[in-house]
Amino acid sequence: GTDSQKEIDAIPEQRKVISDRLDKLEKSIPSDKGKDMLKKVQSARAAYVADQDKFLEFLKAGKREECVELMKGGLRASQGDYIKSVNALIDFQTELMNKAGKDAEDAADAAHRLLLILSILAGVLTVAFGWFVTRSITKPVGEALNVTQRLADGDLTVRIDEVSKDEIGQMLGAQQNLIGKLNQIIGEVKGAADALANAAGQVSATAQSLSQSSSEQA
Repeated sequence: GTDSQKEIDAIPEQRKVISDRLDKLEKSIPSDKGKDMLKKVQSARAAYVADQDKFLEFLKAGKREECVELMKGGLRASQGDYIKSVNALIDFQTELMNKAGKDAEDAADAAHRLLLILSILAGVLTVAFGWFVTRSITKPVGEALNVTQRLADGDLTVRIDEVSKDEIGQMLGAQQNLIGKLNQIIGEVKGAADALANAAGQVSATAQSLSQSSSEQA
């Protein structure tokens, strides 16, 4: 009928559309296994097209019995193989997409876990750094206050063994120098006092000797 003839006339155009799509598919399949499966699709399609052409020739020649026999035999088998190969390629590509999606999901989960671990580690490091900074400040400050208090109480035996290079360390160093200067001055004053005491003793002894001599003369 007219509808059947329209379907037959549309076959060349449909074949061209399928060929173009297979060419695009060939460029988009990266895996070797996928390419091998695409080749099977193309081979199965070639066999199906050959049987289809035979069927059309029989149909145009009016050989109905040959058409029926071909439809029951070779054409049905080649069509089945063609559809089977196409479905196999579809299943393979679907499996690849599912696996890629699962891999992406696993990678996202791993990235989330890593981010969580890094966040915890950053928090711990922040607390540790804060403690270290606080410790590095409060300990020298406390030591400086202790030294100052002992100096205020008149204790000049204070010694500062470890002095850092920061501002607090410089202050402690200045206090150590002050202690040294004070000890030096006190030593000098003590020496002068001792010398004065010796001189006074000598003057007293001389006075006593003079008094004794005066008494003896009298």
